[in-house]
Amino acid sequence: MTSSTRIRVGVIGANGQGRWGSRAHVPAFLALPEMDVVAVCTAHKETAESAARHFNVPRFYWDYHAMLADPNIDLVSIATKVPLHYPMALAALQAGKHVFCEWPLALSASQADELARAAQERRLHHGVDLQSRGSPPVLRLKELCDEGYMGRLLTFNMSILLPTHITPRASHRRWTMEEGGGGNALTIQGGHSIDILGWCLGDIVEVCAEVATRVPEVSLSDTGEVVKVTSPDTIAFVCKLANGAFGAVQSSWVAWHGSGWRMEAYGTEGKLMATSRETLQYGDVRVRGARKDEPAEHDIETPDRLRWVSEIPPTDFVPYNVAQLARKMAEGIIQGHPTHPNFHDAAHLHRVLEAVTRSARERRWVTVE
Repeated sequence: MTSSTRIRVGVIGANGQGRWGSRAHVPAFLALPEMDVVAVCTAHKETAESAARHFNVPRFYWDYHAMLADPNIDLVSIATKVPLHYPMALAALQAGKHVFCEWPLALSASQADELARAAQERRLHHGVDLQSRGSPPVLRLKELCDEGYMGRLLTFNMSILLPTHITPRASHRRWTMEEGGGGNALTIQGGHSIDILGWCLGDIVEVCAEVATRVPEVSLSDTGEVVKVTSPDTIAFVCKLANGAFGAVQSSWVAWHGSGWRMEAYGTEGKLMATSRETLQYGDVRVRGARKDEPAEHDIETPDRLRWVSEIPPTDFVPYNVAQLARKMAEGIIQGHPTHPNFHDAAHLHRVLEAVTRSARERRWVTVE
C-alpha cells in the first residue's frame, strides 16, 4: 500500500439512535482524508440502508459475513455489543482484513490472545479503541510521567464515580446490566481508566479487590420496565505496580452527582493530577501538577503537537479521540509498522481485569498473569 492510497473502511455497528458506532466510529473515519468509508453493516436491512443513506456511504450490509467477503474493504471497524467483538474480529482477520475493534476486545483474555495471534500470523494490523490514549491531555500526562516530572513514583489513587446505572437507561443498553454481557463498571469505565493508569504509571502486577452489584434493579427510560442487574456496578481494589508503587482504584456506576474521573500520583519530586467531570475516554481532561519546590499545583497546558487531527474540533470528544487513534493506525498500515493500542495491549488489560475479578471471588491478593 502506497502513501497515496486511501484505506477503504467497512464499519460494523453503524446503527443510529445515539449508539457508539454512529456517534464515534463512523464520524471519526469519515473525517480522515486517508480513510474512505465504503460500507456500513447493521443487523437489519432497513437500519443498514438508513445508516448508509445518513452517512452517504455507497454500500450497506445486514450480514457481516457478506461485508467481510467484499474485496473492496481493507479495514473493518467493529462497534457492536461486546459479545460480538471476538467472533466478528476473528472472521475479519480470517478474511484478510485489518481490524479496529471497540473495547472490550473480547469476553476473556484467552479470546483476546487468540485474536492477537491470528492478526500476527496473517501480518494484519490491529487496533483496539482504548481511545483515552488518543486524548491530547492524556498524551501530555503520559509524556510527563515518562519524563520523570514526579521523580520516583511513590503512591497514587484513581476513582471513576458516575451515575450511569442509577439513572434510567434505554432498553438497547440492557446488555450492560447482564452478567456475561461484557460491559459493566469494571470492563468499560474501569477498563478504559485502568488502561491509562497502567500506561502512565506502570504495569499493575498484583491486586486485592472487591466487586459487587450495589443497585440490583434499574428502570428502562424508554419502556419503564424494571429489570434485574446482574453485572457489577461497583469495584474497588488496591494494586501494586511493577515499579514498586502501590495505590487504590475505585469504579462505580451508581454515584448520584458523581465526580467523574480522577487520578492523582505522587513521587519524590512532585505530583500529577488529571480529572474529568465525565468518563475519561470522552470527557474534557484537565491536567495539573506541581514540583516539590513549587508553592501550589497549577494547570499544565497541552501542546498542539499532540493534536494529530484537525478535521474534527477537539472539543467534540466522542469522535475526536477515536479519530486520533484511527490516524495513527492508518499511518501504521501505510508505512508498515505496528501501532498501539493493539490486540496485545488489550489482552494484557483483560488479564488485569480478570485478576481483579478473581481476587474478589477468592478474597485474596492475586498476581496478574
